[in-house]
Amino acid sequence: MKYNEYGLEDFLTDEYFISWVFQPGKESNQFWRNWIKNNPEQKNKIQKAKEIILATKFKQPDYNSKTKEEVLVKIMKGYTSHHHFQQKKHKRVIALKVAASLIFIVIAGIGLLLFEPTYNEKVAEQPSINLITKKALAGQKLSIVLPDGSEVVLNASSSLTYWERFANNTREVQLSGEAFFDVEEEENRPFIVKGNGFSAKVLGTSFNVNENSVSLLSGKVEVLTQNDTTQGIILTPGQKAVHDKAKNSFHKTSYNYQQDMGWKDGILYFKDADFNTVKNRLEKWYGVKLMVENNFIWHWNYTGTFENASLEEVLERIAYLEGFKFSIEKQKVRIYGN
Repeated sequence: MKYNEYGLEDFLTDEYFISWVFQPGKESNQFWRNWIKNNPEQKNKIQKAKEIILATKFKQPDYNSKTKEEVLVKIMKGYTSHHHFQQKKHKRVIALKVAASLIFIVIAGIGLLLFEPTYNEKVAEQPSINLITKKALAGQKLSIVLPDGSEVVLNASSSLTYWERFANNTREVQLSGEAFFDVEEEENRPFIVKGNGFSAKVLGTSFNVNENSVSLLSGKVEVLTQNDTTQGIILTPGQKAVHDKAKNSFHKTSYNYQQDMGWKDGILYFKDADFNTVKNRLEKWYGVKLMVENNFIWHWNYTGTFENASLEEVLERIAYLEGFKFSIEKQKVRIYGN
């Protein structure tokens, strides 16, 4: 049966769909994104099926047909003790579909009863949900797929912390450093990024967050200060919110894509940058240590763009304009005057 012919109960017992809900990966995310895009009328059904599967809180198993049948049959018995399931194949299929539909009805109507079945067999205790932290070291970038299928690119010297399974009413992550987010749209479950003294709240969008700003590429985002529980400022694509830490407030402005988001595409961008700005960016980007010989003071105002360039290529171009020599020894770079 093709997915566009699926009913809700079909998704609830489909191995590939269940695997995607519990353990989304790049390939499965791409498949289901394209499928939903091509079948928008099925979007609500997909969302309902995801909610039901997550609500059951099953530990990810090997979803063979026998296991699925046993789980659904036990649930069915818990609420309809007068039903008896026969071994015949056609009755078994009917039972599975009825049980799957029953899960949806129970969750939608009386919720918690699903987790208190009346049959005597004990349901295994669910292990606690773990907190996950991903780190990108200096000189590295890291791609992450979150539990809801949202994708994150973590910049160098940054970290992202999140629960291995998001709550039913919100998706919250903690960011230290810089990251680009491409968030899966979920109308009733906002996605919140908590940063350095502020947070960004979205439903489904793509945007960049660093230590003091939020830049929006697509969709819509609400940016709030740490202590703000009311409405923050709303950004539209092409806008940026810059955080004034002293005043604990934001101001809107436009942004340069290469400057704010080019890093995720391998673009190293400088605009009227002084020596310390260039030094810090190169150390973070390439994971090296820059040392100035004889405590020489440099007065730079450098502008330049590099795409997937090596450290030596970058230094050669800057050295030509700013007038210095350099040497590279493993992870150390020495800079000295001509």
